Amino acid sequence: GGRFAPLKAAVFVALFVPGLSIAWDYQQGALGPRYLNEIIHATGLWAIRFLLISLAITPVRQILRRSELVTVRRMIGVASFIYALIHFFFFIVDSGFRPGFIVQEIVLRLYLTIGFATFLILMALALTSTDAMVRRLGGKRWQRLHWAVYPASALALAHHVMQTKLNVSEATVYA
Repeated sequence: GGRFAPLKAAVFVALFVPGLSIAWDYQQGALGPRYLNEIIHATGLWAIRFLLISLAITPVRQILRRSELVTVRRMIGVASFIYALIHFFFFIVDSGFRPGFIVQEIVLRLYLTIGFATFLILMALALTSTDAMVRRLGGKRWQRLHWAVYPASALALAHHVMQTKLNVSEATVYA
């Protein structure tokens, strides 16, 4: 409504904290010798966490009877896509910017195929998350499209479980 919203401001700032923490760890040399791999995993985890948080907002809002929570759901969902975008970008960097190799990896490795499908769904949702797109698509079509967040979440969790090789406990909890 054009007024300052403390909740939205606090959430907006909080969404940067994981990225800044990853950048700080990189700057301090705390990510180890395979720092690109660590950045890929950390940004992917935050993409999943924010996706799950955005899904949890509706039931939490209803349980706590705090309707203002819905005002931050879109922001958190878009942040999930931004972290997924950074995740994919560093995968490209780690792959040496070789398009043929990247496509081959995505096609041949099921967990990468699933991850890329998730990324494409999140991109569609992020690109259509504005008020203008809601008006352009119409409420019902927009809502039908945004129901894709549920299969995207299932795919993201499957991607995470499949790429986790040693300790699957965190991936299992998320799933």
